Amino acid sequence: MEEHDHEELVRDVEEMLVGREPRLTRECCIYKVPADIRKLNEGAYTPKVVSIGPFHHENNKTLQNMERHKISFFKRFLERISPTISLENLIESLEELEPRIRLCYAETIELSRNELVKVIMVDAGFILELFCMYYFKQINWVDEDFILLKPWLTTSIRPRKTSTARKSTAT
Repeated sequence: MEEHDHEELVRDVEEMLVGREPRLTRECCIYKVPADIRKLNEGAYTPKVVSIGPFHHENNKTLQNMERHKISFFKRFLERISPTISLENLIESLEELEPRIRLCYAETIELSRNELVKVIMVDAGFILELFCMYYFKQINWVDEDFILLKPWLTTSIRPRKTSTARKSTAT
C-alpha cells in the first residue's frame, strides 16, 4: 500500500469516528422494545394517545393531535414557573444537557439538537403541568379541562380512583 493511500485511509477512519459516542453508556436507560418481543403484541408497545420523548415523535399521525394539547400544557407550565425561570433559561439548560440526554437512549436519536431540545422541553413541561394541576387540584375532571374530557382520553391518562381504606388484619 502506498503511503498516500495509507494516509487517506487513516483520515477516512478518523472522520468516521468523529462525534461517535459509545453505543451503551452508564447513562443509557431508555431502550426500544426488541423487535422479536414487539411483534408478539405490537399494540401493547405502541402509544395510542400520547407519546413522550423522541422515539414516536412525528412517526404516528394519530398522536399528532395530542401534540397541540401538550404544547398548551407546556405553555401553562411556563406561566406557572415564570418569572423565576424564563423560557430562555429553560432552553439554555436543556441545550447544555442535550448530549447527556442523547446518551440515555440506546438507539441513535435522529433529531437535530434543536428538535430534541424542543421535544424534551415540551414533553417534560406537559408531564409536570399535568402533575401540578392534579396535585394542586386544579383539574376538575368533569367540567374545566375539556381537553382531558374526551372519552378516548380520560380513560387513558386520568388517574384511577383507588380505595384508601384498607382492611386491617389482627395478628
